[in-house]
Amino acid sequence: MQLLIIISTQEKLKHIIGLTNSAINKGHKVTLFFNEDSILLLKKPSLFEKINAELLICRTSYSQFKIGSQNHFIDKIKMSSLTELVELFEESEKIVFM
Repeated sequence: MQLLIIISTQEKLKHIIGLTNSAINKGHKVTLFFNEDSILLLKKPSLFEKINAELLICRTSYSQFKIGSQNHFIDKIKMSSLTELVELFEESEKIVFM
């Protein structure tokens, strides 16, 4: 199963990690899309460095927070967009908003 988790807040970190790891352990492919202030969860060091999921960061949110260099974030992130998020809606079997 293809699971898409859209994360908009930093407040549910324990739940995000737990759900992601459970899905991966069951053999599911997981994509995490971070937007708004949740992108700050991906700054080095991050618990997401060891998670075997695709990590996408919203380009617009990144610009709004004026973080500077992408070097402040963990290496495995990929810049993304709302257009790509719409494509992920079409491809994913389950979508969770957190």
